Amino acid sequence: MNENRTLNDPGEEKIFLLERILEITKKMYELIHQGLSDDVFILLEERGKLMAQVEACDQQIDLASLAVEKQERMLSLLRDINLLNEEVSTLLFTHIAEEQETLARMRREHSFWHSVKDGLPPSSPGIDIQG
Repeated sequence: MNENRTLNDPGEEKIFLLERILEITKKMYELIHQGLSDDVFILLEERGKLMAQVEACDQQIDLASLAVEKQERMLSLLRDINLLNEEVSTLLFTHIAEEQETLARMRREHSFWHSVKDGLPPSSPGIDIQG
């Protein structure tokens, strides 16, 4: 946790949340290289909740009164998040497309084997060729 964080400062709160979002996005990037997992989706959900909190902070922030250092830190974090998010999104959609292709192939194979099985004549007693 950020020790310098002032609880009543929406600018500091936003920076804290953005840092946490960046950490989560980095973790998602690492995990997604191993494939889709529940952990990736849990992190995705957590990140979404934090983004909603960032939006709430934005309602309270007066950009004109923010210190330049805070503005620069926010912009830097947003830039880093956006760059990494593009990579995570690409990997996520690639994995989803691969999973969909695998499922489609399995459906085709299952359909093929059912049509073959259904088209076979009854087997002789003691021989099970229909599986």
